[in-house]
Amino acid sequence: MTAPDTSRISPTAHYTAYAWYRNGMSVPELATAKGRLLFHALSPANRLFSYAGKADLESMLLARHRVIDHLLGRAIRSGEVQQVVEVAAGLSPRGLRIRRRFPNISYVEADLKDMIQTKRSCIGRMLDERHSLVVVNALAESGEDSLKHLATQLDPTKGTAVITEGLLPYFDGADGARIWRNISAFLRSFPSGVYLSD
Repeated sequence: MTAPDTSRISPTAHYTAYAWYRNGMSVPELATAKGRLLFHALSPANRLFSYAGKADLESMLLARHRVIDHLLGRAIRSGEVQQVVEVAAGLSPRGLRIRRRFPNISYVEADLKDMIQTKRSCIGRMLDERHSLVVVNALAESGEDSLKHLATQLDPTKGTAVITEGLLPYFDGADGARIWRNISAFLRSFPSGVYLSD
């Protein structure tokens, strides 16, 4: 099988996915050749930061991912959350890991069409009826690719978590505020809601 075309995925998504894989947090199917190349190209700079006692990019990405995982796991164990939506999921392995740890949790990975197609070609065979990939544009306020529409597809009786990891730094204040409004409106559709972000 040929590797999926990942040319439209941002370089940071490739880099981050490879960092997760290299540190035992992901599966090989989500580690791209471009990610490996970027990771090794930035390794000297990361070592310099580390030697200087500063946080390097790899350490910051891993810490961010682990903290979100920890907080999500705590919300699931408390019973506050029974379904999760990871917006702009990219090449994140979190859905696979959470489904292994908490098999009764429903997990939705949401992203733009090209990313969803790419991810489906990478891990489609690993998904089950409680783990899905859907097209969502975090900026859309209505329509089939909006969070508003996704809310109608989920169980309205279950506490829900929304995760955005690495998304908001790409947007200015107005667009970032629109994303937050969309997430807030989405979470009001459920009896309890948790929002986790960097």
